[in-house]
Amino acid sequence: MRPRHEATLSVGKLDLNRYLPEAKGNPVAIFQDTKPLALDWLDFFDLTGKVSVGELAVGRFRINNVSSDVRINPHELELDQMSADIYEGRLQGDALLSRRDTPHLQLKQTLKGMNIRPLLVDLFNFNRLDGKGNGQVDVNADGKSFAELRNALTGSVQMSLNKGALNGIDLVAALKNLLRRN
Repeated sequence: MRPRHEATLSVGKLDLNRYLPEAKGNPVAIFQDTKPLALDWLDFFDLTGKVSVGELAVGRFRINNVSSDVRINPHELELDQMSADIYEGRLQGDALLSRRDTPHLQLKQTLKGMNIRPLLVDLFNFNRLDGKGNGQVDVNADGKSFAELRNALTGSVQMSLNKGALNGIDLVAALKNLLRRN
């Protein structure tokens, strides 16, 4: 019989890049990464508890004041009642990563008051949208890498953008050209 543990963990700063396979060059946007997800570390856990991290880094992605109820075993990692300060906004929700032949990710999150541009750059390497955003995410994905998970996403995403801008498009010139043609 394997031991089961309960724990409360509080960490000031956690850079997961140090524990992931070493990347060559600059870190890529997390959902552009084609390296296989290494989930064999789950074999060492049968744990429930609470975790809080002052600053968390994965790839270029950064979040602060992370807290969550946690359940980890060889089959899955579950984060319940997760909350974090993210890109000047607030994140709340749940996340589940199941270890199967093809790993399964399930996210249910609410985002409020987030600075959208740096988030999109760090996750998807997309920099054309700017502003403060709110949203709700309820998605599922199966994949053996972050890139495969991105390509297999299903579910719903609802977003609102306040004081937003679409960068790289000259709307005034486009409207002037439209008026000249008519």
